[in-house]
Amino acid sequence: MLVAAILVLVYSLLDRYNVKKGGNKLEHINTLKFFEELKAGGVPEEQARTQTYALNSALDHVATKEDLTSVKEDLNGVKADVKELKADVKEIKGDIRKFMWGGLLALAGGTVKVLFFH
Repeated sequence: MLVAAILVLVYSLLDRYNVKKGGNKLEHINTLKFFEELKAGGVPEEQARTQTYALNSALDHVATKEDLTSVKEDLNGVKADVKELKADVKEIKGDIRKFMWGGLLALAGGTVKVLFFH
């Protein structure tokens, strides 16, 4: 619940303080406007400055839609690779079974030859 509240706060701040997006990163937030509004609302200057720095620091770690899309594409690629590996493992298992049965038949044939035809 707290995480959802924080996300709502961050997104409303992004909207309110004219955040501009560029590529995969958030490039600009009007922190001066944020700072001035805090001061105008009665927040002491030092506290307003600290909150503004904290907001900037938090925004360095906000993922954009482009970031999430990129991660989703990477995961889809990994899923495809895993599917391919599973097919390869299945094929290798089949090959191992063939060799095992071939070896057992050869061993059985050799045993029969030694026991009955020596």
